[in-house]
Amino acid sequence: MSDKSNTASSMTERAATLTLLRASDVGAVTVRKLIGIFGSAEMVLSANGGTLERVGGLTPDTVRSLREADGDHFGEQQLEKAEKLGARLLLPDDDEYPELLRQIDNPPAALFVLGEALPTDGRAVAVVGSRNATEAGVEIAHQIGAGLCKAAVVVVSGMALGIDGAAHRGALQEGGGTVAVLGCGVDQVYPKRHRKLHAEIVRHGTVVSEFFIGAGPEAAHFPMRNRIITGLSAAVVVVEAGSRSGSLITARYALDENRPIFAVPGHPLSKGHDGVNWLLRSGAGFIRHAGDLLEDLSGPLQLEKYLAEQESFSFDDLPDDLPVEERRIVEMLDAVEGTHADKLGEKLKIDTSRLGAMLLMLELKGLVQRLPGDRYRRRGKKV
Repeated sequence: MSDKSNTASSMTERAATLTLLRASDVGAVTVRKLIGIFGSAEMVLSANGGTLERVGGLTPDTVRSLREADGDHFGEQQLEKAEKLGARLLLPDDDEYPELLRQIDNPPAALFVLGEALPTDGRAVAVVGSRNATEAGVEIAHQIGAGLCKAAVVVVSGMALGIDGAAHRGALQEGGGTVAVLGCGVDQVYPKRHRKLHAEIVRHGTVVSEFFIGAGPEAAHFPMRNRIITGLSAAVVVVEAGSRSGSLITARYALDENRPIFAVPGHPLSKGHDGVNWLLRSGAGFIRHAGDLLEDLSGPLQLEKYLAEQESFSFDDLPDDLPVEERRIVEMLDAVEGTHADKLGEKLKIDTSRLGAMLLMLELKGLVQRLPGDRYRRRGKKV
């Protein structure tokens, strides 16, 4: 972070920027425009209403809203809340503000940061996908997050259920960096089920948001959040997504910013994979696991030395010493859809008690996973 951020004038500029953002109809684009005209956020606040309307192009209602926010000391209150929380506020001129994020069409005018410093060397990749992900999708996202971490690449995602959470956890499992970009204030946990994940990311990674401290999740926030996910990342990976998935918004931002897009293929008849399959048909890079991704990014991110250490990921290869009957069970299972134990027993002509014992053994070996309703699916395996 820039040294100037510790000076009184810088804190005043930070408070003034937040006050501007609080005013109605003033977003990051307008803040940049006003600062370009008047020289600083402080100078904007000190200008009279007529000048703000005539030169700044603000409406009388917006000027009134701005004066109310200034009179309420909104910016100062936000900085006090951030300090109590242990968060900091970044402005685009700060050293910690990532250059990749500065380069996007609409970078945040201010960014709350909680946890470790944001990556400023460009070695960050977004991993996003469906909230209603399949078990196989979650497994692959976790492996990609872990693989990126092993290559010293920061994993960026939105801390949503499903693919996002799995990618964060994969990175954390390997002790690496991960950035969660929220559609609410950095002090808020959404979804609530990710309270522990939020806390772990604060301890070992970074939580960021352009929304005010105390701001709750709103539908309009998430498309805005997605542009920051893209902005922080040298590339975007979509693991699972339907045709209306918010992950496609992230991919479109990546396309607009000329950032590479990669996708994990899905079943051609699955509605939950329509989005990723459309991305692949439209020219996204085809990947199966972290090894593919790192190979494709090895040049831009200088990852050559990490490739030999990468583990592949397969749903096909089985251990050579796996007993014949256990092998038959695994080969009968699908990697995505679960098969009921009774149906499996009928097909293999194995009695229920014996099949149950073998399925338990295969679970312990990490080759199958039990799903709700006494169904089983094949698990991926590192090879």
